Amino acid sequence: MRLASARRLVDDGPDKPFFDLHFFDADNGIVIGAYNLAFRTRDGGRTWESLMGGIDNPGENHLYSIRGTRDRLYIVGEQGLILRSTDGGRSFGRMTPPYEGSYFSAAVLPSGDLVVAGLRGNAYRLSGPGDHWTRIELPAPVSVTALAVDGQRLYVANQAGQVYESEDGGLRLKP
Repeated sequence: MRLASARRLVDDGPDKPFFDLHFFDADNGIVIGAYNLAFRTRDGGRTWESLMGGIDNPGENHLYSIRGTRDRLYIVGEQGLILRSTDGGRSFGRMTPPYEGSYFSAAVLPSGDLVVAGLRGNAYRLSGPGDHWTRIELPAPVSVTALAVDGQRLYVANQAGQVYESEDGGLRLKP
């Protein structure tokens, strides 16, 4: 399966986009993209090694966003794909999503809680141990394309050009 996938990617040519990256420091980072593309560098980008074999994504869905800390990383993608790594990005296991549509962005709050958002304004927060998701109510059913955290503030941007701010991890949003 992996060999067939790699051959197909090579045969298709170098037109597959990368969508996001996460660097732990100046040397160590991960880049993700279309069709399950995922690579790690340990030398600031001079060389890269594939991570695709360590990602539980048999459908080769697009990987849109990667966020986390040194030990715990999350990747979100199309068709409800949410992945978690607890080994610094060496492997990623599938999580049960609260919504089956695509997720375009993820953010990790200072508390360690995960926020995911995407298609049709669907946004959720994962709090504490286990996989307990809480829906974040957005003002409009518009696809969320970006999440960002600055201090204690969460920012949410959507395809309609709207930006919302929350000081409580998404419980209350204001323009």
